[in-house]
Amino acid sequence: MINRVPYIIWWAILVHITWGIALIIEPAIAPLAILVGLHWILALGISETITGITLITAAILAACSMMLGNRLSRQNSLLMLLPQYSILIAAFISDLQSIITGNVAGREIDHLVLFTVLAPLLIAAILHTIAIIERYLAWTPPKLIQ
Repeated sequence: MINRVPYIIWWAILVHITWGIALIIEPAIAPLAILVGLHWILALGISETITGITLITAAILAACSMMLGNRLSRQNSLLMLLPQYSILIAAFISDLQSIITGNVAGREIDHLVLFTVLAPLLIAAILHTIAIIERYLAWTPPKLIQ
């Protein structure tokens, strides 16, 4: 069996770390969060700093899961990926809603513009889901030390 590297999961980890750091350092960039589907978090009234810390924490947990690989149980590894994956799924739903309604944070935006900006993120969310499924279908349990 070919051992595939789930690059899309690593991409999501890097995106979350980058945006987390950016939101902590310069909260004024928050309106640009639509470019990566994070506008839904800020619409909940969560501060930019808390959002940044949350993104970094989720990314670090996911990175640990990826680096430890099969040394963790399947369940533990999946649990460590869930915070990042939850953010990704919520962003997917929010982006889809934005495309359908043409509304972002109370502002009307052309549906085609939103589709053009957000479609790559929807594709990334789908690829991320496939990568997680592939990863766990091919899972081999940790070997016991004899």
